[in-house]
Amino acid sequence: MIDFSAPILVVEDFGAVGLVVVEVLKRAGFKHVDHVHDGITALNQMRTTHFQLVISDLNMKPMTGLDLLKQIRSDHSFADVRFVLMTGSSSLDLVLAAETAGANGVIAKPFTAQGLRDKINHVFARKAGDTGASDV
Repeated sequence: MIDFSAPILVVEDFGAVGLVVVEVLKRAGFKHVDHVHDGITALNQMRTTHFQLVISDLNMKPMTGLDLLKQIRSDHSFADVRFVLMTGSSSLDLVLAAETAGANGVIAKPFTAQGLRDKINHVFARKAGDTGASDV
């Protein structure tokens, strides 16, 4: 069950893409959506706000989205946070790496608003700890 009042964090270093993702989420009914530009800021913000979902770009500096995911999964206080990785690639190696690291889903860019909503619905249909990145 999706709680539309629970906070979501978008981590995207390209501002325009981040703003589009935030707008899609707000139009889908989510009330609290934050946007940061890098993984280090994301981790700092996660220490003060309990996000139910993190949607992160893969290719960022200084911390990649995959490294952010690994940091989140290594911290038990974030055990119930769902994580979707956004990427311009749909390579099998990347999908397997994301799944191994604990991603709940992967979405290939560019994606449609409906595609993002469908991915989020799919992620929330599962328990928080269930990974499922192979369903790009």
